Amino acid sequence: MQQVTIAASERGTGKGAARKLRREELIPAVFYGQAEEARPLAVPRRDVTRALQTGGSNVIFQVQLPGGKGQEPAIVKELQRDSLTGRILHLDLYHVSMQEKLTTRVPVVVVGDEAVVKAGGILQQQLHDVEVECLPGDIPEHLILDVSKLGPGSHLTVGALTAPAGVKILSEAGETIVSVVAPRAADEPAAEEKAAEAGQEAVGDTEA
Repeated sequence: MQQVTIAASERGTGKGAARKLRREELIPAVFYGQAEEARPLAVPRRDVTRALQTGGSNVIFQVQLPGGKGQEPAIVKELQRDSLTGRILHLDLYHVSMQEKLTTRVPVVVVGDEAVVKAGGILQQQLHDVEVECLPGDIPEHLILDVSKLGPGSHLTVGALTAPAGVKILSEAGETIVSVVAPRAADEPAAEEKAAEAGQEAVGDTEA
């Protein structure tokens, strides 16, 4: 798991203070842990954005706390983005111990979907991430699911995933991640909706 050092500074609270920070390319953040009070901080937007783009949502931030108190490891517990621009508006940084296991969610990356298309199927992904338990330093960026041998009518569940050493998958093994349907089956819901709409229009014409 990628670790990135970011320098944090103290910040004020309130909407006005938050807007001022964002104009200065800083992100309002809260740093907290199980046995400590929440601490309002500000962190550099560029460093955080770059880290999340390259390391994924489970990157470990080594937060350089203000006041010369050294670096403390943290993960992103909650992230708020602007619905229009996608810019990060706020971060919740959760203080972790590198020696204690935690639970988090890890993305599932599907590979081999080209083979599914060649086999005449349409891949539908129902589950995009799973819950895992591990040490912070062992959090995988993602788990890979190979679907290249699937054909129409088949599916794969959480039980088909292979976790790296030190990582335990907590999500139900029987939960479906992907399924493959035939093109006609995929079109049936749309066709049924059109038929229902046509029936409603016919009833309306008769009543008129």
